[in-house]
Amino acid sequence: MSKIDISIKNRIKLIGVATFCTFACLGTNTAKAATVEQKSKIFRRSQSKVQLKSQQYHKQSLSITKDLLNSNSQDLKRKNLVTRERDRELNSNSNYFQLAQTASGQASWYGPKFHGRPTASGEQFNQNAHTAAHPSLPFGTQVKVTNVNNGRSVVVRINDRGPFVGGRIIDLSAAAARAVGLVQSGVAPVRLQILGR
Repeated sequence: MSKIDISIKNRIKLIGVATFCTFACLGTNTAKAATVEQKSKIFRRSQSKVQLKSQQYHKQSLSITKDLLNSNSQDLKRKNLVTRERDRELNSNSNYFQLAQTASGQASWYGPKFHGRPTASGEQFNQNAHTAAHPSLPFGTQVKVTNVNNGRSVVVRINDRGPFVGGRIIDLSAAAARAVGLVQSGVAPVRLQILGR
C-alpha cells in the first residue's frame, strides 16, 4: 500500500471518528435538552401546585378572617342588645325608683378633658350643663345631689355612665360641681335623691 492510500484510510477513519463524535455529542445534547425540558415541565407543574396551594390557603384565611369579623360583630351586637334591654327594663320598671329613692356616697366631677365628646347615652358631653354620670340609673333620670359638707344642692340629669373609681356613686359635670362647691376638693360626700324622669 502506498503512503497515499494509508493517508486516505487514516482520513476516512478520522472522518468516521469525527462523525461518530459529532453524532454522539448531538445525542448527548439532545438527551440533555430532553432532560432540561423534562425538568422545566416538572418545575412548572410544582410551581402551579404551589400557586394552587397558596390560593387555597389565601381563600381559607379569608374565610377565617370573615368568620372572626362576623363573630366579633355578633358579640358586639349581643352586648349592645343586652345593655339596651337592661336600660329598657330600668326605664320601664317603676318599682326601681321606689326601692332606691335615696343614696349616699362620694361624688367627683369631670369637665374640660371630655367636653364635646360623646357620652354613653349618645349625646355630646357639655361641661356647662347640669348633667351627671351614674353606673346604673336610666338615662334622663333627674337626681338631686346635695353636698353633705356645705348643704348646697343641684338637680342634674343622668346622661352618661361612671364613675369608674371604687367608692364613688356619681360623676358631676363641671357646672354641677361648681353649684355644690365640689370643684376645689374634687371629691366630696353627697346624698342623692332620685326625682324621676
